[in-house]
Amino acid sequence: MWGTRLNPGPIAPEKKRKILSFLGIILVVVLGVCAAVWRFSHSPEERVLITSPRDDLDFLAPDPWLMWVTADHLDTTVSRRFDDGRIIQYHVTTGARGIRGGTPGPKEHRLRILAVGDSTTFGLGVRDEDTWCAVLQGILDPGHELIDVVNAGVIGYTLFQARRRVEQLAPILCPDLVLVTVGHNDETKKPGYGDADTSARKTDLVRYELYAQLHNRLFPERPIDPGEQRPRMRRGEFLDDLERFCGITREQGLSLVLIGWPYVQEVFAGQKTLGSYCGLIQMAAAATGTPVIDLAAAFRRAGPTGFMDMVHATPEGNRVIAEHIAEQLRMLFKGGFCEAWQRQSVGRASKLLEEGHAAEAAHLLRIHLNISPRAVPYELLGRALAAMGDRSGALDAWTAGMRADPAHYQNLDLAYQLLGEEGPATNREFWQKMTEQLPDANLVWLNLGRAAMELGFHEEAVAALEKSLELGPGNAAALVLLGEARELLGRNRAAIEAYERALAINPDIPGIAARVQALRERDGQDSTP
Repeated sequence: MWGTRLNPGPIAPEKKRKILSFLGIILVVVLGVCAAVWRFSHSPEERVLITSPRDDLDFLAPDPWLMWVTADHLDTTVSRRFDDGRIIQYHVTTGARGIRGGTPGPKEHRLRILAVGDSTTFGLGVRDEDTWCAVLQGILDPGHELIDVVNAGVIGYTLFQARRRVEQLAPILCPDLVLVTVGHNDETKKPGYGDADTSARKTDLVRYELYAQLHNRLFPERPIDPGEQRPRMRRGEFLDDLERFCGITREQGLSLVLIGWPYVQEVFAGQKTLGSYCGLIQMAAAATGTPVIDLAAAFRRAGPTGFMDMVHATPEGNRVIAEHIAEQLRMLFKGGFCEAWQRQSVGRASKLLEEGHAAEAAHLLRIHLNISPRAVPYELLGRALAAMGDRSGALDAWTAGMRADPAHYQNLDLAYQLLGEEGPATNREFWQKMTEQLPDANLVWLNLGRAAMELGFHEEAVAALEKSLELGPGNAAALVLLGEARELLGRNRAAIEAYERALAINPDIPGIAARVQALRERDGQDSTP
């Protein structure tokens, strides 16, 4: 009995069904897990989330952070087909990170200008050398010796993407100045979502695809009503994001300039309701104190023929736009924009000049002055040219420095010394002409008074010096010279008045107190007013 095996008997049909059901569930779960693992480990091929029947977009590549970018290391000819049937072919070359025109070299001491934005910055429809970025480079520094303009524009970009593009490139390229051109694609409507949502979904394609499949089975989507589509960036989103972007770049020590690029019809037909975000750009600039370059004036100079369509410029249009941007940048730099780089650049030239490398210093200063026409670089350029024996060039440089800032006395003093070597008559003639060009510059009138005194034209000297003091009352040197001119004319009381005003400003002027005393003693014999 103990050796006999127990026979459990046949399994009941009900129990058999339960076992088979359980095994089936286990099999389904295992297969589901395997399928999920396979899907998560085999990402589907990414695609660029931008389409257009008019554009050849084969040179764009998907990017999880930016949604798409211009492909690296291109050297190809692409086509652009317009609504009216025109087809334009243009050549595109890129370097690393999709930079149009090639990979930038080392930054070193250069001023690096990073241009980001949409197809207007990229230069859709034109060759590399005809983009406004390339033309701007040619205007400022064709040899890339001191200034480097980097074209990081990408077709189809919104502010959302441009901001991320700056975040991506700034640590790598270390720009000093960022130019941003956006506001055209931001208004483009998409079915129910904006760029922030699109980017969040694209960051993890597989997980979002699984989620989307499950969501669509549980909650089938009804057809999208065109009226329910939304812009890639709503106006409020655009304004808020742009203001935040302005603040962030300032915190990071980057100089930022916004570019207002209107539609052609806004400028020439007065159609202010086309959807351009230029007004929002102006609002963000005003709210954050960020400089903005409005291209409306450049559009008017280029004329309608300067554009291929309602927004993209021809080579000639890009040239006019680049000239306008260069002009506006000069005004900003003259006012102290990118001051740290300016000081570094001028300091480098000054050191070269001190070490006896006048020609090299002059070369760098000429490039520097292409973007920063300030008085100090002109002064150094004049010194360098004078050291090279170019007296005429030195005088031209100091004259330009006077126009840039008449209060920077070094340019006036150096010009006076140089002209004095040619004789007082030449000096006087020069300063007479300068008073016509700079009638409100008190130091110019002062130098005219000095030159007239040297020639013995004391009445002319008094008139010039009185004009100088009218424009700049606190100049002790002008008062002393005026006192001398009046004294030589025998106007002792008037001379005393000028000397005393000079002593009130600087009591330590050598010999003036004694001269006043001597004039007072003689005043009783000479009552000439």
